[in-house]
Amino acid sequence: MKIIAAAIQHSAEPLQVADNVGRADALLRQAFEAGAELAVLPELFNTGYGLCPDYAPYAEGPDGPTLAYLRHRSRQWRMDIAAGFVEREGRHLYDSLVYVTADGQMHIYRKRNLVFWERFRFKPGRAPLIVPTRWGRIGFAICADMIYRKVWRDYRDRIDLAV
Repeated sequence: MKIIAAAIQHSAEPLQVADNVGRADALLRQAFEAGAELAVLPELFNTGYGLCPDYAPYAEGPDGPTLAYLRHRSRQWRMDIAAGFVEREGRHLYDSLVYVTADGQMHIYRKRNLVFWERFRFKPGRAPLIVPTRWGRIGFAICADMIYRKVWRDYRDRIDLAV
Protein backbone atom coordinates (compact mmCIF):
# COMPACT_ATOMS: atom_id res chain seq x y z
CA MET A 1 0.00 0.00 0.00
CA LYS A 2 1.26 3.46 -0.82
CA ILE A 3 0.31 6.20 1.68
CA ILE A 4 0.87 9.90 1.17
CA ALA A 5 0.63 12.35 4.06
CA ALA A 6 0.23 15.88 2.75
CA ALA A 7 1.55 18.93 4.53
CA ILE A 8 -0.41 22.00 3.58
CA GLN A 9 0.97 25.45 4.14
CA HIS A 10 -2.11 27.43 5.08
CA SER A 11 -2.60 30.94 3.82
CA ALA A 12 -1.87 33.82 6.21
CA GLU A 13 -5.61 34.27 6.73
CA PRO A 14 -6.60 30.96 8.35
CA LEU A 15 -10.09 30.84 6.92
CA GLN A 16 -9.44 30.95 3.18
CA VAL A 17 -11.30 27.67 2.80
CA ALA A 18 -11.39 27.69 -1.01
CA ASP A 19 -7.63 28.33 -1.17
CA ASN A 20 -6.88 25.57 1.34
CA VAL A 21 -9.12 23.08 -0.46
CA GLY A 22 -7.47 24.05 -3.75
CA ARG A 23 -4.01 23.35 -2.30
CA ALA A 24 -5.27 20.07 -0.90
CA ASP A 25 -6.70 19.14 -4.27
CA ALA A 26 -3.33 19.67 -5.95
CA LEU A 27 -1.65 17.49 -3.31
CA LEU A 28 -4.30 14.78 -3.59
CA ARG A 29 -3.85 14.78 -7.38
CA GLN A 30 -0.08 14.33 -6.90
CA ALA A 31 -0.75 11.47 -4.49
CA PHE A 32 -3.13 9.84 -6.97
CA GLU A 33 -0.65 10.23 -9.83
CA ALA A 34 2.08 8.73 -7.64
CA GLY A 35 -0.10 5.66 -7.08
CA ALA A 36 -1.25 6.34 -3.51
CA GLU A 37 -4.12 4.25 -2.24
CA LEU A 38 -4.52 6.30 0.96
CA ALA A 39 -3.88 10.03 1.37
CA VAL A 40 -3.87 11.86 4.70
CA LEU A 41 -4.50 15.60 5.01
CA PRO A 42 -3.78 17.61 8.20
CA GLU A 43 -5.97 18.53 11.14
CA LEU A 44 -8.50 21.21 10.12
CA PHE A 45 -7.02 21.23 6.61
CA ASN A 46 -9.78 23.32 5.06
CA THR A 47 -9.99 26.11 7.65
CA GLY A 48 -6.43 26.08 8.91
CA TYR A 49 -5.47 25.49 12.51
CA GLY A 50 -5.32 28.73 14.43
CA LEU A 51 -6.85 31.08 16.93
CA CYS A 52 -10.03 31.69 14.98
CA PRO A 53 -12.55 33.42 17.24
CA ASP A 54 -15.46 31.55 15.65
CA TYR A 55 -15.28 28.34 13.63
CA ALA A 56 -19.08 28.04 13.53
CA PRO A 57 -19.54 29.59 10.05
CA TYR A 58 -17.11 27.01 8.63
CA ALA A 59 -18.44 23.94 10.42
CA GLU A 60 -20.30 21.34 8.44
CA GLY A 61 -22.17 18.10 8.75
CA PRO A 62 -21.93 14.97 6.60
CA ASP A 63 -23.53 16.74 3.62
CA GLY A 64 -21.25 19.79 3.77
CA PRO A 65 -19.20 21.02 0.82
CA THR A 66 -15.80 19.86 2.08
CA LEU A 67 -17.00 16.33 2.73
CA ALA A 68 -18.85 16.23 -0.60
CA TYR A 69 -15.61 17.27 -2.33
CA LEU A 70 -13.59 14.59 -0.48
CA ARG A 71 -16.19 11.93 -1.29
CA HIS A 72 -16.11 12.94 -4.97
CA ARG A 73 -12.30 12.80 -5.20
CA SER A 74 -12.14 9.54 -3.30
CA ARG A 75 -14.58 7.86 -5.68
CA GLN A 76 -13.05 9.47 -8.76
CA TRP A 77 -9.51 8.38 -7.94
CA ARG A 78 -10.41 5.14 -6.10
CA MET A 79 -8.29 6.38 -3.18
CA ASP A 80 -9.12 6.46 0.52
CA ILE A 81 -8.70 9.92 2.07
CA ALA A 82 -8.41 10.99 5.71
CA ALA A 83 -8.80 14.71 6.40
CA GLY A 84 -9.43 17.01 9.37
CA PHE A 85 -12.34 19.47 9.38
CA VAL A 86 -14.69 21.36 11.72
CA GLU A 87 -17.79 19.25 12.26
CA ARG A 88 -21.15 20.57 13.39
CA GLU A 89 -23.71 18.45 15.16
CA GLY A 90 -26.58 20.54 16.44
CA ARG A 91 -25.07 23.42 18.38
CA HIS A 92 -21.79 21.61 19.04
CA LEU A 93 -18.56 21.93 17.06
CA TYR A 94 -15.92 19.20 16.93
CA ASP A 95 -12.32 19.04 15.71
CA SER A 96 -12.98 15.99 13.54
CA LEU A 97 -11.39 13.74 10.97
CA VAL A 98 -13.32 12.16 8.13
CA TYR A 99 -12.15 8.92 6.60
CA VAL A 100 -13.61 8.45 3.12
CA THR A 101 -13.23 5.11 1.39
CA ALA A 102 -12.73 4.69 -2.34
CA ASP A 103 -16.40 3.72 -2.67
CA GLY A 104 -17.52 6.91 -0.90
CA GLN A 105 -18.33 5.60 2.58
CA MET A 106 -17.58 8.14 5.32
CA HIS A 107 -16.49 7.53 8.89
CA ILE A 108 -15.98 10.40 11.33
CA TYR A 109 -13.64 10.54 14.32
CA ARG A 110 -13.85 13.38 16.85
CA LYS A 111 -10.71 14.54 18.63
CA ARG A 112 -10.97 13.38 22.25
CA ASN A 113 -8.13 15.30 23.90
CA LEU A 114 -8.51 19.01 23.32
CA VAL A 115 -5.62 21.26 24.29
CA PHE A 116 -5.08 24.97 24.88
CA TRP A 117 -7.60 27.16 23.03
CA GLU A 118 -9.37 24.15 21.49
CA ARG A 119 -11.32 23.64 24.72
CA PHE A 120 -13.03 26.98 24.14
CA ARG A 121 -14.00 26.23 20.54
CA PHE A 122 -14.81 22.52 20.39
CA LYS A 123 -16.55 19.77 22.29
CA PRO A 124 -14.38 16.66 22.85
CA GLY A 125 -15.18 13.40 21.14
CA ARG A 126 -15.93 10.38 23.30
CA ALA A 127 -15.02 7.25 21.37
CA PRO A 128 -12.28 5.64 19.32
CA LEU A 129 -12.93 4.88 15.66
CA ILE A 130 -11.86 1.65 14.02
CA VAL A 131 -12.56 1.16 10.32
CA PRO A 132 -12.06 -2.21 8.61
CA THR A 133 -10.27 -1.63 5.30
CA ARG A 134 -8.53 -3.62 2.58
CA TRP A 135 -5.28 -3.13 4.54
CA GLY A 136 -6.67 -4.20 7.90
CA ARG A 137 -8.25 -2.26 10.74
CA ILE A 138 -7.38 1.43 10.93
CA GLY A 139 -7.62 3.44 14.16
CA PHE A 140 -7.65 7.23 14.24
CA ALA A 141 -6.27 9.98 16.46
CA ILE A 142 -5.82 13.72 15.98
CA CYS A 143 -2.71 15.55 17.18
CA ALA A 144 -2.70 15.61 21.00
CA ASP A 145 -4.78 12.42 21.13
CA MET A 146 -1.59 10.56 20.29
CA ILE A 147 0.14 11.43 23.57
CA TYR A 148 -2.52 9.93 25.84
CA ARG A 149 -2.20 6.30 26.94
CA LYS A 150 -5.97 5.83 27.06
CA VAL A 151 -6.18 6.41 23.31
CA TRP A 152 -3.66 3.66 22.62
CA ARG A 153 -5.21 1.34 25.23
CA ASP A 154 -8.50 1.70 23.37
CA TYR A 155 -6.77 0.54 20.17
CA ARG A 156 -4.44 -2.11 21.61
CA ASP A 157 -4.78 -5.41 19.74
CA ARG A 158 -7.70 -3.95 17.77
CA ILE A 159 -5.96 -2.12 14.89
CA ASP A 160 -3.36 -2.86 12.24
CA LEU A 161 -2.65 0.76 11.21
CA ALA A 162 -2.98 4.13 12.96
CA VAL A 163 -3.77 7.37 11.15
